[in-house]
Amino acid sequence: MTLVMYGPPLALIPSCNGSGITSAPAVGMVDDSAAFLAEVYQLADAGKLQDATDKIFETVDRCLLNEQFDYCNKLLSRIDPRRLPTALMRSFLTITSAAKDKLPARSAFHEQVFQEMSRLKGEEKAHRILGPLA
Repeated sequence: MTLVMYGPPLALIPSCNGSGITSAPAVGMVDDSAAFLAEVYQLADAGKLQDATDKIFETVDRCLLNEQFDYCNKLLSRIDPRRLPTALMRSFLTITSAAKDKLPARSAFHEQVFQEMSRLKGEEKAHRILGPLA
């Protein structure tokens, strides 16, 4: 199999997870959102919430700064909020808040987070926590 790219070469966006360098794809490159999410889930399962938060913010922020909205949309559509602590659910919503007009998948993700947070903490608390992140 040959990968053909058109236009200038696109760099990978580095993200440091504390144990090495991983990458999020630049536009036109292979989508590794499943691998990124697997790493976030693994960090969450291990109780390494700060490492997971750092990974989310570093990776998603760089994608947004580089206007990689397709990648961010795919990422948001693939997240399973049931596999995340509420703090990490909020991390994804917080880092994508400023670009919500460019991320159609964010609205559906927000609704999934609201449903899961309502189940875990009650609907009133979920409204209070997530209202500013809508």
